[in-house]
Amino acid sequence: MSSDAIDQTKARSLELEGDLRPRDASALHEALLVALSGEDEILVDARRVTSLDVSILQVLIAADIAGEKLGRTITLLRVPEGAVEASFARAGLAIPPGFSLTQSALSR
Repeated sequence: MSSDAIDQTKARSLELEGDLRPRDASALHEALLVALSGEDEILVDARRVTSLDVSILQVLIAADIAGEKLGRTITLLRVPEGAVEASFARAGLAIPPGFSLTQSALSR
């Protein structure tokens, strides 16, 4: 996977960008596993994502479920009515409640 798609500049923060495809799912999965091993909130910034494959959505949903079981919070920053929301809608999936778009999340 290219380093352009997932940037781990902070231990518990992931920045996603561009066109995320099945080739990126494994690296995202690994990055989220590392992030979930800590005790902090996990911030996934997907505001610069242009499109997502359903495999990426599956990884995000699985991370949300795992985070809930571990007592971790995952915040997914996204552009309102952008690529993330469109991908979930196309797949017929609901965006997990923990991924809710909030004004405070946008101001980070």
